[in-house]
Amino acid sequence: MNSTIENLIEGNNEVIMWYQKANQIWDEIFSKIDPSDEKNIDALSEEIFMNQGVFERDCGSRFVGQEIMVVSGIGRFYSTKDGFNDNYETAMNVYKALMQSQCSTEIHYHAEKVAKHYDLLD
Repeated sequence: MNSTIENLIEGNNEVIMWYQKANQIWDEIFSKIDPSDEKNIDALSEEIFMNQGVFERDCGSRFVGQEIMVVSGIGRFYSTKDGFNDNYETAMNVYKALMQSQCSTEIHYHAEKVAKHYDLLD
């Protein structure tokens, strides 16, 4: 999340557009594969891998895009008011799919970091 925060502090308004684009990409992925069903983790993992380059291309750059990919993929199921509430299992499935995907080690690093930040692993 450091790249996102740095861009925001520097006044880069494009960050908002990058997150909106990331949300659109995730919406497309989730329209094909239901992330709430644990049986779909393998298929979700493959779909995530196939879209890593799309996130990198459309969400700022390689490294910023990787971070945004993970933050938006897991963070979309969390609210400051309710936490994960009924979305805990779905968020966990997305985390598991990210971790078992053939995505870059940076994606795995961000997934671990974001999951810890949101207390998903507790």
